[in-house]
Amino acid sequence: MLRLILSASLVTLLIFYNTTDLLSFEQGIYKIQDFAYHYLLVEKFWRSDVFNIYQLSNQLTVLSDSFGSQIYSAMPVGMTPTALVVFLPLVLIAGADLHFAYQLWISFSVCLLLLSLSSLFSRLPRKLDETIMIIAMFCSLPFINACYLGQTSIFALAALLYLQSQLVEKNNKPNPRSIFIAVLMLVGLSIKPQYLLIALPVVITHGYLISIIISSLTIFIAWGFLSLWLTPVWVFDYLSNLTSYATGILPSSYEFWKNSEIATASNLFFGQVNIEIVNTAVYCLFLILSITLAFKSRYGRKSLEQLGQSSIIIGYAGYLLFSPHIGMYEEILILAPTLYALRWVNLSERWKISIFYISIILFQYVDIFAWLMFSLKAVYFLFLLSKLEKQDMLLLFTVRS
Repeated sequence: MLRLILSASLVTLLIFYNTTDLLSFEQGIYKIQDFAYHYLLVEKFWRSDVFNIYQLSNQLTVLSDSFGSQIYSAMPVGMTPTALVVFLPLVLIAGADLHFAYQLWISFSVCLLLLSLSSLFSRLPRKLDETIMIIAMFCSLPFINACYLGQTSIFALAALLYLQSQLVEKNNKPNPRSIFIAVLMLVGLSIKPQYLLIALPVVITHGYLISIIISSLTIFIAWGFLSLWLTPVWVFDYLSNLTSYATGILPSSYEFWKNSEIATASNLFFGQVNIEIVNTAVYCLFLILSITLAFKSRYGRKSLEQLGQSSIIIGYAGYLLFSPHIGMYEEILILAPTLYALRWVNLSERWKISIFYISIILFQYVDIFAWLMFSLKAVYFLFLLSKLEKQDMLLLFTVRS
């Protein structure tokens, strides 16, 4: 298995070795790949060339130095200070060699994903459905985009799947090893706040509240320590960066390999008017509902396993439908709630989920209407929720109302 994982990671490295333009100048526009931009900021931070990587002036300085020309627009940074720690080994190994750092990051992310899938398969029945869906994900345009852009979604999917593989076993009570794993995964997922938030229902549902407390303390202590160099004002600059993402308007220096942003409800039905308010408000409602149901399922008067499962699916649905500025590469995260749901559904229903999932993930190759893709995803998550028992479904709608 280890040889297979390493071989697959090597193949991924070779595929993207000479196919990725990290820095380019086309038709009077300077373009930079996602990973390259974030890595340059982190590398300059650790070499003390810049400190507050969330400040626009520092971002412009890094870009101008990299292109050798004055740059007047920059991409807002959505990653938290956790990225400074995650990318530190790359800085130590690759230094200023941008292509080498990119190759290491993609190989590491894919290797981690394969290890997570291996761990998940070792604990769950080996079914043909899971295998087909995993193959479809690796062949999908979202996965290719994630690799091409060096996005963190592969890393996030690996952490979420590994977290699920360790916690979903029946009668699996928290122990020092599983608590440590949950803490480690939560800290890693804090590289972006949305990844951490969709992991909370999984951890709460399976009774790992202690892991949330320990990971929260670890994250805040680490961020506090890094604030000595970032300066405390980074918090306000970071929130300003997130607001820029929420508007859905990015500068020309941010390169999409293919401009195929997945539509959310607000820009489908309301256009670009108040997109930030609508998207954020609905996403927050889903988030609150998801965490509330998770707590109620685990720590309510009567433990309701199905309700906890619904909270996890709702958490993913809120992010993949309503979170502001969803990029197409994030669609690979649909695999996590799908594999989780397959554990609890009847065998007669598994093939329906498989066909639905493969249709969504492979339709990304087709330039279909945005509203149709949104509808497919919405119906898909409703279909997963429809597997709840009647008594739990009644309680679910009681809580929502």
